Amino acid sequence: MKRLRIEHATGFRYQGDVGASYNEARMLPNSTDSQFVLSSQLDIEPSTSVNHYLDYFGTRVAAFD
Repeated sequence: MKRLRIEHATGFRYQGDVGASYNEARMLPNSTDSQFVLSSQLDIEPSTSVNHYLDYFGTRVAAFD
């Protein structure tokens, strides 16, 4: 069985102060008949609360401010 390790980094830079920002990450893989996810992890800095849910298509979503 082939194993893959995938890492992705996204960053935001703003010219001025930011009072609020709402974000959704659809980057967490699902296990299917053709693939099995051993582990997945989403790290957010600075630390904030995260709400996880499945969207209409069954995609794992992490919503955070």
